[in-house]
Amino acid sequence: MAICVTGAASHCAPLHTRSTIWRHDATTTTLSSYHTMKEARHFAWNNHLHKNMTFRYDEPRGFSVTSGVCPVLASTKSDEYNRIMQRQMRNPYEYHHDLGIYYTRIIDDLIVGSQPQTPQDIDKLFKDEGVRAILNLQQDKDIEYWGINVASIIQRCMELDIQYMRSPARDFDPNSLRTELPKAVSLLDRAISQGKTVYIHCTAGLGRAPGVAIAYLFWFHGMNLDGAYDLLTSKRPCGPNKEAIRRATYDLAKTNAGKEPLEDLPEYAFTDIADRERQLIQERIRSMQLHA
Repeated sequence: MAICVTGAASHCAPLHTRSTIWRHDATTTTLSSYHTMKEARHFAWNNHLHKNMTFRYDEPRGFSVTSGVCPVLASTKSDEYNRIMQRQMRNPYEYHHDLGIYYTRIIDDLIVGSQPQTPQDIDKLFKDEGVRAILNLQQDKDIEYWGINVASIIQRCMELDIQYMRSPARDFDPNSLRTELPKAVSLLDRAISQGKTVYIHCTAGLGRAPGVAIAYLFWFHGMNLDGAYDLLTSKRPCGPNKEAIRRATYDLAKTNAGKEPLEDLPEYAFTDIADRERQLIQERIRSMQLHA
């Protein structure tokens, strides 16, 4: 028999009674085992896991404490997240937290994916994919929603000498993505220029992260916007906001305050750029690196 109890240590209630739900996968990391619930709670409080923890009881091993979101709760959160994503982004794609990390190599030194959930995910990226830098586009509230122990992930990155970077953008918000793209691409370009393979992620790896990757390909790899968009989405089906990238391109390529407003230009404007505009964008992106 296995009993899953989740929530604050002083207010726990049974959630599920089914041993098969407790397979060891990317959604959970068992930290320790105890004979009594009191001992398990004590461990959780001492290790600052009281906000996002799961108690597990298995006969005859007793209680254990698990960080992260238990599979049943993860599925519920995924359903809620997907409803919001499909309403806001108007695309059919879904994120399933309970299936663990999911990623796609776009070019040799750039991988786009979903949020790492455990230090073991970092080990996998390091050993299997050669990742040496991670760019996280999530806001703090995104990480907290899924119960990710980000401190343990950052610690594992430090142990493996993986560069860990953040450039938060608001989920499902094209204006936030437009504003954040230059900084995010600046961090991405600098890491790649240092010879590192970069893992870029948001929550699901379906909006913000692919958007930044497309902007990077557009601005630094000589592609037009449609070509960069098609390259990425042919490898990783997703629906990043193309208009946010076009508007960010306009922001970077304009050379004077009196330039014609983007709203007065044709829809295809800044879906491709001249060499001098691309050079200006690259100079402005890289100037941000000098002040980082």
